[in-house]
Amino acid sequence: YVPDLPSFEPYLRRLKQRGGADVLLIAGTAASAQRIIPTLDTVGFHPRVLGGDALSGLEATREGRGVFMSMAYLPDRPGTRNEAFVRAYHAAYPDQPLDHRGAAAYDVVYLLARALAETGPHRDRLRAYLAGVGTEYPTFQGVTGRIGFDRDGDVPNKDVVVGVVRDGRLVSAQSP
Repeated sequence: YVPDLPSFEPYLRRLKQRGGADVLLIAGTAASAQRIIPTLDTVGFHPRVLGGDALSGLEATREGRGVFMSMAYLPDRPGTRNEAFVRAYHAAYPDQPLDHRGAAAYDVVYLLARALAETGPHRDRLRAYLAGVGTEYPTFQGVTGRIGFDRDGDVPNKDVVVGVVRDGRLVSAQSP
């Protein structure tokens, strides 16, 4: 879709008339979702709504209720490392919500610290070490999960979690 459409109603109405759908994937931002979701009510069409991490922030809106989102991290992940991180984050930033961006930044800082401890302040060695995390060097276990790069520089075994908006919060979908 084109995000600046004046209305999503004709498209959603047509989708409903052609048999509907069980799921509507919003491959866009929270701002677009805030326009699309109320239009579903207008046309009387109620599929399950899914999106990716670009919908972050939707949980703080009325429209976010019941929306599923795929993320690299959710604060309710189990584990002592994550629990300690969540406590420390909330102590340092009590008025700011914790999301995947904060957790990823935390992991990056600690991964870089480990790499610098191994290589010293040598740019070429630092780059080679980071490129080898997961192949020549051990994977890094962060709060967002295991980080290890393949030969193409991708992180093929990175966890993806599915969250759902409940009571104004994004929680793991399997949570009660």
